[in-house]
Amino acid sequence: MTQTTFMYLVNALKDHITKANTSLRDAIDPERRVAITLWRLATNADYRTIAQLFGVGISTVCTVVHQVCAAIVEVLAKDLIHIPKGNAALEVIRGFETRWGFPHYFGAVDGTHIPIQGPKEFQNDYYNRKGFHSVVLQGFVDHQYKFMNVNFGFPGSVHDARVFVNSQLYKLGSEGLLCPQVQRQIGGKSVPVVILGDSAYPALTWLMKPFSDNRLQTPGRRAYNYHHSRARMVVENAFGRLKGRWRILLKRNDTRIQKLPNLVIACCVLHNLCESSGEDFDTHLMNEVDQTADGCETGSDNDDACVVRNPFVEYFD
Repeated sequence: MTQTTFMYLVNALKDHITKANTSLRDAIDPERRVAITLWRLATNADYRTIAQLFGVGISTVCTVVHQVCAAIVEVLAKDLIHIPKGNAALEVIRGFETRWGFPHYFGAVDGTHIPIQGPKEFQNDYYNRKGFHSVVLQGFVDHQYKFMNVNFGFPGSVHDARVFVNSQLYKLGSEGLLCPQVQRQIGGKSVPVVILGDSAYPALTWLMKPFSDNRLQTPGRRAYNYHHSRARMVVENAFGRLKGRWRILLKRNDTRIQKLPNLVIACCVLHNLCESSGEDFDTHLMNEVDQTADGCETGSDNDDACVVRNPFVEYFD
């Protein structure tokens, strides 16, 4: 993070994190509070190490991190994580076609596991199919790796599809409030704007998933699967960049479950801030990141979804 972005963050938060001096000690200034938080989120260093680096108490580090994360969510989340409307939404659609080669496409959805220390209660609920305790983060991503919507809190054992159908994203899509209501002629037929998900998600008229068992499909369907996968990878790359920058999400987190949502959402906000500011990212940081949740395929495709998907197959054939 450059100094310019850092100072933007400090100035945005200072009214919410500045504390008054007392007769016993001077308060920690906003710059150091933000720096302590960024160091914790970016390295997952333990509180003792950070306390020595910044010359503060161990309990102070813990308090500062949670206060600043809460302020980031309260002050910046609505501005930096939102589903665009109007011309901004159309720009996302154009960006996906230009950059990723998939037409009339508004965003990609997927889930990823955030490792945690097994809680005392309901441990089995948090134990996922990959063999560790976690909480699921669902992300809906645009063509520039930025989160337009996030959902966090379901235990690691919950399937991606169940997380999805219980999320705000599904509610908006079902009510026709997610994607721009514009039609386009594709493959000789008029089709709505769609989003993309992997085989773990249900097939809907506004969510396109790949065909199962690629080896048994026609050339047209294999071409569709290829372009679908290429375009959908944007969400997996977004998770990789998120965890690569904010490595507290990469290793087992000892934060209490009750305080974890603010910490994780704050990382998503900071991710969008860095992407919007054009901050450099070392792609080697993604090498050890397992970006997505392990969702198995769900159900057969419904007829209405197939009617919408078929024109895309003809487009890529």
